[in-house]
Amino acid sequence: MTTPMWDLVEEHFDDLVFLFGQWERALRAPDYTLDDLARRDEPRLLANIDGLLVAGASARDKLLLPALASGDASLIAPAALALLHGAEEASRCAVLDSLSGAEQTTRHAITRALQLYQGDELRDPLQNKSCEDDPLIRAAAIEALSYHGLRSRSPLWSIEADMPAELAVAALRAMRLDLPESHEPLVIRALAASDSRLRDEGLLTGVALDLKPAWKLCRELVRDRKDDAAIALLCLAIGGDELDEAALAAALESPNTAEATLWALGFGGRIHGARCALKYLDDPQLGGLASEAFVAIAGTPPAASTGDATSAKEEPPSLPPLEQEVSAADLTLEAEDQLVTLDAAATRKWFEKQDHEFDPKLRYLDGQPHSRAALIHTLRHGPLRRRHVHAFELMLRSAGQQRVHTRAFSGRQLTEIASLSRAEPGRG
Repeated sequence: MTTPMWDLVEEHFDDLVFLFGQWERALRAPDYTLDDLARRDEPRLLANIDGLLVAGASARDKLLLPALASGDASLIAPAALALLHGAEEASRCAVLDSLSGAEQTTRHAITRALQLYQGDELRDPLQNKSCEDDPLIRAAAIEALSYHGLRSRSPLWSIEADMPAELAVAALRAMRLDLPESHEPLVIRALAASDSRLRDEGLLTGVALDLKPAWKLCRELVRDRKDDAAIALLCLAIGGDELDEAALAAALESPNTAEATLWALGFGGRIHGARCALKYLDDPQLGGLASEAFVAIAGTPPAASTGDATSAKEEPPSLPPLEQEVSAADLTLEAEDQLVTLDAAATRKWFEKQDHEFDPKLRYLDGQPHSRAALIHTLRHGPLRRRHVHAFELMLRSAGQQRVHTRAFSGRQLTEIASLSRAEPGRG
């Protein structure tokens, strides 16, 4: 067998690590689209995996396996992904075995690779892992299985909220695959958790189940202006009523909740939200968020952009947590410095002429009446940063039946979006 040129093999791995980080950051960028994702770093990322596979056992033993054991999450996820793509079953077993006794950052990085790998070879091994005694290994396996639309053999209803939060969080996310009433006890317990991450996942699943205690907690968190109320604000913006609109407007006045409220209002789509955002276009701290929210509702005013932002395509935002797609972490704020700010005077002048065109009883998306078709269009062409919330709403409106995995490779996302046009509309 020909000995690989080692410098070239190392370059493949270094490039893979760099591009994987760039690709993950792009998923939260405000001016990356799905087409950008498919054309830019992703093809090079996959090509470097192919280059490592060509190098065979040398790359596996000298680079990938040491990286997997390094404890460095930035190396672990791309190394695990390359190992999973290899032809050897032993390489895939090494990835799964590395979950045992691993630190949290290592488990999350391995789980991320398991989510991105689309081969069927892992289905049975992951099912076995989901039934292990170690709750942290169970959590990783449940995360990976549910990401691929597979229900774990491990009974989710048996998971208690006082078990390790990582397992309860994984179970709550997996429950959003189908939403039976048998899941309610865990959701109710999660709503009372002191761990805000667990509580937020409980809120998302509870709202998906339309549980009254979940909506009640959302309203309490918003009423009390809690600085960890971002998910509650978002849920009320998407699914609340007229009284909730007033509560959101009031939350905008509090420093604790102003940023998260502007973020939520943009997804609420009410013209009242656009009017609220309009007031903050001049604000040096909130102008970018206000501009984003206004455009998300009313559309882009002609020639109203100041262009004051660093290009996210040159430097995407910081690396997001390595967690399950459509998690609470994905639905909250990041990368505000990358936002373009509207010219406040020009935008207000434009809106004075357009305001009467909008019906206060309707929701809007990019200046058009909110609809399933508009939601699908935005999932296909909109900024990557906002698509995680749109995907959550799609899941919510279809009772868990229609999904776009907005943190998957672009090929899978495009296939899922194309299938939405052929699917029957869900509820809402």
